[in-house]
Amino acid sequence: MKIRPMKKGDVSFAVGLATSESWSNTPTDFETLVEYRPTAAFVAEKNGERIGMISAVSYGSFGFIGNLIVKTEYRCQGMGTQLMLHAIAHLEQSGNERILLDAVQEYQSLYENLGFTRFCESLRFRGNITCEERENTKLIQAGEVEHLMSLDRSTFGADRDHFLRNAIQLHHATCRVAVDGGEIIGYCLATPIPNWLRIGPLIVRDDAETAEDLIVTLHEPGRTMAVIVGVLEQNAEAINLYRRLGLQETAPSIRMIRGKEGSRRDYTQEFAIGSPAKG
Repeated sequence: MKIRPMKKGDVSFAVGLATSESWSNTPTDFETLVEYRPTAAFVAEKNGERIGMISAVSYGSFGFIGNLIVKTEYRCQGMGTQLMLHAIAHLEQSGNERILLDAVQEYQSLYENLGFTRFCESLRFRGNITCEERENTKLIQAGEVEHLMSLDRSTFGADRDHFLRNAIQLHHATCRVAVDGGEIIGYCLATPIPNWLRIGPLIVRDDAETAEDLIVTLHEPGRTMAVIVGVLEQNAEAINLYRRLGLQETAPSIRMIRGKEGSRRDYTQEFAIGSPAKG
């Protein structure tokens, strides 16, 4: 089996694999990975046939692995393990002292055998929300982007500006900020995907009320939108908010970690993860 960097010509293959697993990835998700770094995602080949993929995003202080899929007919042959070992080696050689991932529960033992330990549950919610008018949120303006990036870096613990800038450019109509006294105190990015609006990242400095304001103003008042969102179990306020909004909890993933845990992050400000593949 050969493992090589993913190229733009592999995007349709990657989307097809993700769709086969009922994942919500879009072509843009993989395009931004390829544009981020040449080694942010990999494709496995056997006898010239593309049979699997994995992403390995290096943030510098930590790395994040996602999108591990092997074609059904090639499973149970150790190819997923080979892809994981390749991604781990790449991230560690790039200087990442710890590596995170969101594991599907049935494959948790695979990751444990590779040195990962359980950190927490990464919860998933979905359902319908009716939009309302709120006074303290608005579409982000060009001059506010750097303030948004600063807020995100202080909460997320790393620089993911590339992915955020791309999302703002492509989905500006569903990128809102909350403002208090002229200061940005929260933001929400949402990506339209077939049949759903995928919420995240969603970062707020204060409380669930601001997070709710950002969510219910993603579209015009009165419009009902179908949303999906993920959040770590540490944020009890976010979980209570999604339940109060009537969202239904679906099967969770398991956030796992390998290596040094590093400094503790304040997960109470993260009301939605960016994605299961990038954190």
